[in-house]
Amino acid sequence: GWELFLNQILHYVLPPMFALDWLIFVPKRSLPWRTGIDCLAFPAVYAAWTLTHGAVTGWYPYPFLDVTDLGYAQTLVNLAGLVLAFLALELALVAIGRALARGAPPSS
Repeated sequence: GWELFLNQILHYVLPPMFALDWLIFVPKRSLPWRTGIDCLAFPAVYAAWTLTHGAVTGWYPYPFLDVTDLGYAQTLVNLAGLVLAFLALELALVAIGRALARGAPPSS
């Protein structure tokens, strides 16, 4: 049903769309390194919401966030790994963007 459809959109359609958006529309010449840190705001809010919602309902959207099965210690370790992975990806995108911008002619 709708849950499967939306799950497919979220996990299989949006990532390539994000990549295309970044490649085409992001002004890479002016990307600050702080972008990597700033981009963690949404995942942090999502993690807080997911843990709070899960504590109330007992439902967690991903097995690596399931406090009921893993406990808070392991779930927080998993979240820390996820944060580091997101940060590494975001910093890599800034680095790639800056490298691409160095090779591009200045815009008028």
